[in-house]
Amino acid sequence: SISARCRSRVVTLLSKAALGPPRTKAKGGTCGGVTMAATRHHAAAWARAAVVSLLMGVCDAALKDIDRKVSGGADTFKFGETVKLECVDWESGAWGKGPICKETGEEFAITFGYNNFVYCGMEIKDQKFYEHLVKIIKMEKTWQCRIPMNKRKDFYVPFTIPVWGVVEPDHVHIDNHLNYVLHVDKGNIVAATAYPVHDRFQFGKPGSLISMHGPVRFFNQGSYQALAGSGVASVTGGEGSCSPTVAIALCSLTSAMTLFGAALIYQRRLKPRLIKKCLKDK
Repeated sequence: SISARCRSRVVTLLSKAALGPPRTKAKGGTCGGVTMAATRHHAAAWARAAVVSLLMGVCDAALKDIDRKVSGGADTFKFGETVKLECVDWESGAWGKGPICKETGEEFAITFGYNNFVYCGMEIKDQKFYEHLVKIIKMEKTWQCRIPMNKRKDFYVPFTIPVWGVVEPDHVHIDNHLNYVLHVDKGNIVAATAYPVHDRFQFGKPGSLISMHGPVRFFNQGSYQALAGSGVASVTGGEGSCSPTVAIALCSLTSAMTLFGAALIYQRRLKPRLIKKCLKDK
């Protein structure tokens, strides 16, 4: 990987920077066999170590990001890209656009790689579409859709939009909460599904707007392990995982601040006391 090839070089360069310039022969007084120049060198080393710790964390996180983005190839989905559904037109039987969200006028879409919360106002346009939904609720038909495996769009993952509800003589009650789950392998969508969750059954008839909503979650390959970097993109209820890149950066920052604090304490408190003690001993 890119990070494996670059990391050793970065470590070497930063390690040389941490060592600083070669030490010259110490001058000045001593205290317990330790020269004053040596104490100054140690303080500078602490400060350099703090900076190097921070830089190493940032570089390592950046290299891992590069690895993640290039590992799947040019035709695979990248984090943040839009993935749109294609569905069978219930009248013509041909593949076409997915559900159109009333509030935006655009097709229902998912942001690749990021755990988030989606909302789409589905309009029951007319009596014909209403009757089509009734047949789906009665399980006489299915809302058959598909999701492209990657950007080449030469292979698709089957995807069905479930409609769970209760049919009344002149209206329906539709559960408007769906959970969306996608499995990803190196930028390729290898599985996708949606399932209804008992939440709120919304009244519907021709002309009604059904507020379909729910969380989207991405998993690594065929497991239920969260996809690396799939933290929450937009939060509207629900919670997401913490990105490993963010975790590494925070750990590095914490280490750097700790080292910097130790160096500061040495410079401001310990060093003056050592000098005072040396002068008193003389």
